[in-house]
Amino acid sequence: MKKIFIISFLLFLVSCDNGDIEVPSFDFESEIYSCDNNTVLYIANNDNTEVLILQLPVNTFGTTPGLLTIPLTSENCNYRLFDAAFHTDYFCSTVPPVDPKVLKNWVAVTGDGNNILIETKILGGESAAIDYEYVITLENLVLQSDEESITYDTFNFGVFTLE
Repeated sequence: MKKIFIISFLLFLVSCDNGDIEVPSFDFESEIYSCDNNTVLYIANNDNTEVLILQLPVNTFGTTPGLLTIPLTSENCNYRLFDAAFHTDYFCSTVPPVDPKVLKNWVAVTGDGNNILIETKILGGESAAIDYEYVITLENLVLQSDEESITYDTFNFGVFTLE
């Protein structure tokens, strides 16, 4: 019995393979990138291998100060981990390029209180050019991929400015 246990234990050690476990850092630059008439917004990490993407309805960014609430869904928010750095054309081209490859894709979970909050502020005032600032916060963010999940009570996506 002792020999069977030792052989089983050795087989277990030999057969274990932790593989290349990709751990998301969620450490993004402060700049928000946009394309498609500001309907696709994304933030990336320093080496452009991790990205958090929002796909927003047309005319999301208005000129009236206030708070807009959009429910988070698997269709409008996802987080991707790539095998190499992506170029900005990756998200803004009609047909995304084949490379880099997506190693992991987490999608937002729909739920009560899981929202994209966009606070509209007017900058300037007396001048001819008026800028609008949009403070974007993700509330009760839950991202899932297979059995893994990433959760934030509040995630500050960033500040997006338009003229």
